Amino acid sequence: MFDYFLSFDQPIFQFLNSWVAVSPEIWKVVAIYGVYFVPIVLIYIWFIRRQRDVALAAVLAGIFAWQILNNLVQVIAGVRARPISVVDLHFPTQEFIFDRPGPSFPSDHTAFLIAIALIFWFKGKKNIAGLVALIAVLTMLARVVTAQHWPSDILVGALVGGLAAWLFLHFDGWIQAKIITPLVGFGKKIWL
Repeated sequence: MFDYFLSFDQPIFQFLNSWVAVSPEIWKVVAIYGVYFVPIVLIYIWFIRRQRDVALAAVLAGIFAWQILNNLVQVIAGVRARPISVVDLHFPTQEFIFDRPGPSFPSDHTAFLIAIALIFWFKGKKNIAGLVALIAVLTMLARVVTAQHWPSDILVGALVGGLAAWLFLHFDGWIQAKIITPLVGFGKKIWL
């Protein structure tokens, strides 16, 4: 199946991967830790802006994309090796949460970040959505530059994140009533 993507992946990957020579340590930091700026944004939304329902919807959509839909895509489409197995960059990529040695398709980072950005966008939090989208774009670019993902991993991850956001928005009433409102109420009792 992945042979289909090779004509798309190879030229884009080679072009972007050449950027790693410019500043490998910065690309590495962005590729590995860029996604961890999102919890800071979410904490701000939760505690400072007190828009807990939107923050929780965004997190749940991101987790749904990352843990449910991405795994479903892997079962259906199969898995493939990361490009780093082809291109030896000689630096580790161990992460706290996302590190799953092995398959790269689709990108967990991308699915997670795009779902969150789209929920914020469609819930009217355009500035926050823009910030998360910026983090997403920089992280996605760095993941290809550092050979963590093929370009099609990123593309399909974005589609998965978009699907997760669409499902959450499509079933917004039910999700709000059955999941988010009870969790926010529980959270208020614990946190403030």
